[in-house]
Amino acid sequence: MKNILTKNLGYKFLSLLLAIVIWVTITNYNDPYITDTIEDIPVSIQNENEVEEKNKMFEIESGEKVSIMVRGKRSVIDQLRASNFTATADFRQLSIVNAVPIKVVPKRSTKYSVSDIEILTKTPEMMILTLEDSGEQTFRVDVDILGEVAEGYYIASKSVNPSVIKVSGSQKQIAKIASVVARLNISGAKESVSVNVSPIAYDTNNYPVDSTKIVYSMDTVQTDVKILPTKEITLKITQEGEAEPGYECTELLSKPEKIRIAGTQEELEKIGSYLVLPYDISGMKQTTSGEIDLESYLNEHYPENGFILVEESKTVAVTAMIEKLEEKDFWVKTSEITFKNIPNGLKARFRVDGDVRLRVKGLSDVLEKLTVEELHPYIDLSNRQKGTHYISVGIDTRARVQVMSANVSIELVDEAER
Repeated sequence: MKNILTKNLGYKFLSLLLAIVIWVTITNYNDPYITDTIEDIPVSIQNENEVEEKNKMFEIESGEKVSIMVRGKRSVIDQLRASNFTATADFRQLSIVNAVPIKVVPKRSTKYSVSDIEILTKTPEMMILTLEDSGEQTFRVDVDILGEVAEGYYIASKSVNPSVIKVSGSQKQIAKIASVVARLNISGAKESVSVNVSPIAYDTNNYPVDSTKIVYSMDTVQTDVKILPTKEITLKITQEGEAEPGYECTELLSKPEKIRIAGTQEELEKIGSYLVLPYDISGMKQTTSGEIDLESYLNEHYPENGFILVEESKTVAVTAMIEKLEEKDFWVKTSEITFKNIPNGLKARFRVDGDVRLRVKGLSDVLEKLTVEELHPYIDLSNRQKGTHYISVGIDTRARVQVMSANVSIELVDEAER
């Protein structure tokens, strides 16, 4: 029996070895060992306070992500992704040249064994930092409006609370900040808005400063935007005072002729569609231009209504057209002059019949077209008593003219007297 087991022992050992080699070969053929590169594995930071406790701020110059070359069976390697690895940089290992070793390990999984994965290389091997002194600065917070309110509405005011905020970070990052804004989209809004938004820091080129490298004293700020309805108002300029004697204001022109104001719906309904603005022409004797302060006028005459002028310009330009008055003589017969308001029991008669000269003053173009028939001259005898009177002749015409002094002698006698 012993001879059977030991007979041709060398051949038997060789056969066993060959069988093992064939088995390994077949196994490797079906699931061979391969190498592959896994890229963009994010590197997390450990013990960050090691730097902060030294009153320093850091910026990562390189090493935020790492790529590795791994080796293992194809069945394992083919299913690996960046999410299957953990990469860390422990700031306790920070060197004097501001470099931190990057450590990469496979995550545990039910689909493979960690020991089946061999990490051959990693690139980069170090996270490189830039250390700077930490800084803090206070900035005013501005409200940045995006979009347009609905047609017929107006942004009456905007505010933010708190109005200032502290921003901390490295001095390099703080120096980049040109403004801090609270950005709010009000597209199509028809009513006031109040929301909490995150502040955003911008540089001088209006690009956002990396929010991961700075810290705000408050995560959000309250932003309030007051939105009011608007109304179009027609301006009516009225004359106040009188031009220099012998001159007349022929027209008052305004620019703009219409304005738009904002207010509550109730108050807008009260104001109507017209706004009457007085313009003083006292003593003027030539065409003159001036301005009316619309904002002051609204505040003075409607202090409780809180109207807001929507226009960019807060004034209305007014032009007073001033022309010199001319004189023209008209001759009328006494028979064409009417007596008005004759006292009871009396009758009126001219002491001298004939033609009466009426000197009329007015604008040249009006006088040029005016006729005697349009004057309708008259004498008013109101409160007169019996006897002789010298009375001015008046005219009753629609033309914008005035009669100069033209006195005639009138006698009031008893009706029965011939």
